[in-house]
Amino acid sequence: MKSQNYLLILSFLFLFSAAQAQENEETNEEYTEEDAPLNTFLRLSTSLFMVNSSPAEIDFAFWDDDLVDNDSISGSRTTDNLWTYGLNFGLGFLIEPDWVINIDTHLGWGNKGRFFNYVGQFGLGKEFKFGSVYIQPSLSLGYIYSSLNLGDYESDTKNYFQVNDSYIFDDLSVHLKSRAATISPAVFIEYSIRRELSIFVKVSINYTFWDTHFITLGGETDEVNADGETISANERIDFTERNRLVFNVNNQPIVDKKSPYFHYNFNSTLIQVGLSFAFNMHESRNSEYYDE
Repeated sequence: MKSQNYLLILSFLFLFSAAQAQENEETNEEYTEEDAPLNTFLRLSTSLFMVNSSPAEIDFAFWDDDLVDNDSISGSRTTDNLWTYGLNFGLGFLIEPDWVINIDTHLGWGNKGRFFNYVGQFGLGKEFKFGSVYIQPSLSLGYIYSSLNLGDYESDTKNYFQVNDSYIFDDLSVHLKSRAATISPAVFIEYSIRRELSIFVKVSINYTFWDTHFITLGGETDEVNADGETISANERIDFTERNRLVFNVNNQPIVDKKSPYFHYNFNSTLIQVGLSFAFNMHESRNSEYYDE
């Protein structure tokens, strides 16, 4: 009787050990490097940034700070809709099975190359999978920078302009610059071609909650650095400085950095179409199985 009990115990231990070994083998098969979840996504795309804008006629005049031989410039610029076309670079980081941190950067040019803007976004999205299709709604905070080239101008009476404490020689470059902060809901749709490669479309709507505008005048100065290279200056002029700057948009004087007469704001739509490349940035949490 005792021998039968011993045999029963030994049989139970053998079966338990065999079952445990099979479970470990299945676990190791489940968590292979090939099948480990990809946690980082590099996204490259063409992009269209559609700014809420309208065509406008901009005219301005500026007087420099030289009290002895005061000089001035004046000019005008006609603008179309200030949409920009360019490239978008994005990164996504999987932090949970279906939550993704997204970083996006748009670089675009418009208005025949005279208008440049940068859009940076940082947000959080939740991913839903439907077969080979992934849909990810997200919410981001963003920053927008833009620069509209208003032309280069030469002195009429001397070979320099005195702007603030800088003496700018040769061409004086004039730009209208803007900055804004945005909050952006978005929808990201991705179709997986293979495990590491997908095509995607992303549409985000940008709502501006802060913006500011100003003029810069820049160019090469009469100063050199330690290497003998000419130092460039880029001086900011605010619209409130009416004694030396007159700036109009569609014949409306701009006297404040938040004037309602600007022909654009950054309430906008950003459309991206491109490719997504997936890979592992760091070792999988299941790497312990590979080490055993």
